[in-house]
Amino acid sequence: MKYLGNVIATKMLLEQRLRVRLMYRNKPSNHDSGWHFLCGLEEQEYLDNPKNLVICDINTILEIDPEVELHLIAPPGSAFMQVARGWSSVSHPKNHVLEGYCE
Repeated sequence: MKYLGNVIATKMLLEQRLRVRLMYRNKPSNHDSGWHFLCGLEEQEYLDNPKNLVICDINTILEIDPEVELHLIAPPGSAFMQVARGWSSVSHPKNHVLEGYCE
């Protein structure tokens, strides 16, 4: 895939190689493309700890869950949740913790 840049994902998703259940896009910044990925099992306390968030290349996410590629062209403000029959567009989590600093 054409280089999209870095994304932010939870350590849980990356280390356990879990499927993406929630993905949303904020305005891109200097360090990432604006995309954020969660497996859906993270508790708020887990997400509140910046050490549980990682900046990685989009290709790392695509190796774990290639289906997310269909939505990567979506503009900032987009959000998608994986449901039983595929992906569903959902409300953007505007005040989500993944806005903060990540390792």
